[in-house]
Amino acid sequence: RIAKIIHDTPALRGKVSAGLYVGEREKAPHTTMGREYLVTDRETLRERPPHILLTNYKMLDFLMIRSADRRLWRHNRPSTLRHLVVDELHTFDGPQGTELACLIRQLRERLQVPRQESPGDGLICVGTSATPMRNAT
Repeated sequence: RIAKIIHDTPALRGKVSAGLYVGEREKAPHTTMGREYLVTDRETLRERPPHILLTNYKMLDFLMIRSADRRLWRHNRPSTLRHLVVDELHTFDGPQGTELACLIRQLRERLQVPRQESPGDGLICVGTSATPMRNAT
């Protein structure tokens, strides 16, 4: 859906890129975006980091520590990454919730993102889930 939105919006097409970096490698990864697909070639993502990076929390952990992936972060400044969206938030309880919190701290440290002084500053973290969460407040 993101590829389609970017492609079909003249103000975004050619100006905003999105990439998908997940565990399994595709047999024929995409080096460019199209209407139906995102950039999935890992070397392309490292050389030309996308504006929007879709990944999962475990892969993000790897992207933070693997030397081959350091190039992915080289253009980031404190104002580069403004939003972090974590899907399936209902699955992060107990130890996994603690791991996620530590990963977010590491990401803030890596990108030198300051702590939020007021709403809209720093890194805004959002959790999503299609499953109702118990004990949510």
